[in-house]
Amino acid sequence: MAGNASRESTRDFEEIAREILAEAKAIDEAEDELYGEARGDELPEQLRTRDGRAEFFPVRASGARPRGP
Repeated sequence: MAGNASRESTRDFEEIAREILAEAKAIDEAEDELYGEARGDELPEQLRTRDGRAEFFPVRASGARPRGP
């Protein structure tokens, strides 16, 4: 029983996949050079500590509730 996919088409898809992965790796390395190893979704420095958050969000730290519409 013969399969429908030829060796040539399979090889082409594998080459396309290799090219995509190589491009993604190159982009990742270039972004690491620009932005460092950080992921990009880290909190700003001031919001990383409880005191920093209390200073940044004084209403919540005081225990007051924000007023709704």
